[in-house]
Amino acid sequence: MKKNVRRWIVDILIMTAAAAIYSLGVHFFISPNNIAPGGVTGISVILAQFFGWGIGTYILLLNIPLIIIGFF
Repeated sequence: MKKNVRRWIVDILIMTAAAAIYSLGVHFFISPNNIAPGGVTGISVILAQFFGWGIGTYILLLNIPLIIIGFF
């Protein structure tokens, strides 16, 4: 039981580190250069150019329906 909790904590820390590295890449490379990669991030960059909200807001808004669809 204790080993499962430890493994869960390690998994959460790894996912948090991966998300931080990904967000740094978006902030320092993709956003300033107006690069539109594929997927939700690319669509978010394009929408941010047209409507002016932050890229992170669009990533969140576009991922919510995908998570709901994936859950069911």
